[in-house]
Amino acid sequence: MSRVRFSAALTAALALVFTSLASAAYAAAPPVDPGEGNVEVRVTYAAVDLIPGDEVEVSFWKLDEATSTYLPVEDPEWYATDTTWTSADLAPGSYSVRFLADDVSLGLQWWRGARYFVESEDIVVQAGATTALGTVELKERTLDVDRIAGADRFATAANIAREAVDGTAPVVYLTNGMNYPDALAAGPGAIASGGVLLLTQPGTLPAATRGELATLKPARVVIVGGSGAVSPAVEGAVKKLLPKARVDRLGGADRYATGDRIVRDAFRGGADIAIIATGRNYPDALAAGPAAGAIGAPVILLDGVAKTVPAATLKLLKDLKVKHLFIAGGTGAVSSGIETSLRKAGYGSADILRLAGGSRYETATMLNTAVFGATDVAFVANGLNFPDALAGAPLAGAWGAPLFLTPPACMGQDAAAGIVSHRSNGLILLGGTGALSPAVERFTLCG
Repeated sequence: MSRVRFSAALTAALALVFTSLASAAYAAAPPVDPGEGNVEVRVTYAAVDLIPGDEVEVSFWKLDEATSTYLPVEDPEWYATDTTWTSADLAPGSYSVRFLADDVSLGLQWWRGARYFVESEDIVVQAGATTALGTVELKERTLDVDRIAGADRFATAANIAREAVDGTAPVVYLTNGMNYPDALAAGPGAIASGGVLLLTQPGTLPAATRGELATLKPARVVIVGGSGAVSPAVEGAVKKLLPKARVDRLGGADRYATGDRIVRDAFRGGADIAIIATGRNYPDALAAGPAAGAIGAPVILLDGVAKTVPAATLKLLKDLKVKHLFIAGGTGAVSSGIETSLRKAGYGSADILRLAGGSRYETATMLNTAVFGATDVAFVANGLNFPDALAGAPLAGAWGAPLFLTPPACMGQDAAAGIVSHRSNGLILLGGTGALSPAVERFTLCG
């Protein structure tokens, strides 16, 4: 990531206003290569309440036209004259230039009432030219925090579903709320179908779920998984409750076959992009759900430790006419053998993007950063358990908002950085205080 830091004067009331200049006549800046462009930024100060010693980070993110995602630009050089900074060696194209207050002082801002300073500008860099940003002021922002919760995971999912639709839902995906394997592909399926996701006990239909089904009156209910995941007794209860609804069961011999059926059912028109995630664990697939929804992509599950891609998955990709692939997680989650197998299947280096962080929390943030621009709202869920994030994916998809994962006892640094990067003004916690503690609500940063 390209970045340059501008340090505020050591007085108690300073903010930064960035003003770019249209001229390139600065001795410290080298000539622009005809095949490249650059951007100039001038720094001035204005009296707005910033903590003494704050710094501002500037980063560049280039738009990948094929996938409509922004990717970080790694470390172009900066040349300075007085208060003017020029970045060199930027390839022509569309960029998002992002300005963010220093992470350390950002935590202090949150302690002072969830205040932070951030902004971004979209620009087009042309070959052999210097691009002017205009004037960009770092605006003070505050976060309004809300929480969607219920007495248990089933009631929480019901309350989340109620927020996602206006009165009724065209389709409800009903999945085992006590185990995750069959459910991981269901969130993006619900997003693509304009529906919601509810949880059930494997052998009985919980009261909260029953009540929400009666309220939503869906024309279709998709039961996710075989009879071992959701019993015939639950299926019978749904049919009795909703006699006019079409009730379908999508299950397979294992979680991967179930995921295949869900994807084929929800993405009958195909998809240009797909996200590959491991089915051995849930965090990467859950975080990928809203991001997939934002770009109209399915989440396709694989055995992440396998050395090759199964023939059934390659056929699914071919049938959907998938042109570009995101891989969620590092090689510990989705092996290098799988990536190699995908390349042998015809996906070139420009067609595959791996989004991997050092933890499940960082991977979630990287997925969101690649897909989402500025969003008014962001969602946060417990990264050490699956139910709330699973049920929250269709709501986040309906609102076009990212979903971040955090430890339950404090606000994770990666989630915090992602929330600020997207300039969110509202934050919705998914789950009660047992899932996300009051410390998360107070923005108490981990570490």
